[in-house]
Amino acid sequence: MTIEFHCPHCDKLLKTPDDKAGVRANCPGCGQIITVPDLVVEAAQADPSFAASHVEAEVAPPEAGFARTQEDEVVDSDRQHDMKPCPMCGAAIKKAARRCRFCGETIVHHPAVGSWEPTTIAAGDVLGISWATFKDQFGVLFGSFLITIGVIIALAVVNQVIQTIITFAFVGAGGAGNGGNPLAFGFALFGVAFVLGIFNVAVQLYLEAGMTVVYLRVARGERVEVSEVFSGGRYFWRLLGVSLLMVPLVLLAYVIVLLPGIVTRDPTWSVVAAIPCIVFALYLTLRFWPVYYVIVDRDAGVIQALQDCPRATANNSLAVIVLALAALGVYLLGLLACIIGVLIAVPLIRLIFATAYCGMTGQLTSRRD
Repeated sequence: MTIEFHCPHCDKLLKTPDDKAGVRANCPGCGQIITVPDLVVEAAQADPSFAASHVEAEVAPPEAGFARTQEDEVVDSDRQHDMKPCPMCGAAIKKAARRCRFCGETIVHHPAVGSWEPTTIAAGDVLGISWATFKDQFGVLFGSFLITIGVIIALAVVNQVIQTIITFAFVGAGGAGNGGNPLAFGFALFGVAFVLGIFNVAVQLYLEAGMTVVYLRVARGERVEVSEVFSGGRYFWRLLGVSLLMVPLVLLAYVIVLLPGIVTRDPTWSVVAAIPCIVFALYLTLRFWPVYYVIVDRDAGVIQALQDCPRATANNSLAVIVLALAALGVYLLGLLACIIGVLIAVPLIRLIFATAYCGMTGQLTSRRD
């Protein structure tokens, strides 16, 4: 039988087996200490198998009519070494259990470091889990994205101030307008813009590494702090290496598209040349889009990450296309809501693809409201 009761502090509906009557535990909704009620008044006993001792533990009510399976049953005391804590509620369950018998949560076995479990994903499942996670972790996701945008805007302001100072130095009183050297002004402005451009790209790539860490951990269901957006330094050079490999491919694509039209002076040939380039770009995108996630997830080098990407994306092209279309719809809805809408839409889109990556590598933790 199941005991159903409401938390006296937050009124959250809780369910637990009847053998937990009288047990004290933390409410998964508000974190307050509660006592499981019973018809007979009994002395409360602390029992960590009911719920985790931390406030952050999230316990979802078991589905109605859920039947225990053999792998969910608790084993005898002489086999306690076969037990493990449920990652969601902390209850003691079998290591091989696929579902927690206490909170009803689906348990996903994470692959060991260095090994993967390539998995075919369903776009609908990814979207559902992403939305549930987004609502639950909105503060971290929105905060980390807002910090990133703030840093980029601050850099743009600093760049503008520096270029304005240089312009006044050359064009102001005694500058190019009054006998100054326009050529020196041009070289100075270009040189500063070039240096600042490289610095801006480096900062943005550093922040991108941190954002990848944050969103990957959120998608896995791990506890994340907003400050971890600045934790991607160890991956910077590898992300830079991947980016430098992609730049020649992009330049080559432009050359292939534009060269026929330039040579023949007929833009029709450029259109014809663009078709295979678009197909090739789509193929590369579908195969290698999660390369940043692979580098961060597996702590892989550039070559290893590029080799692993096709393993993760195999048999998932259609699902990724559907997710891309859904992400486009989310972004368009964000545009309709102006700036605030975009600030909310972009973190959700990033989370969708982080969740998709976790699903393709067998690391997706299913959640239920």
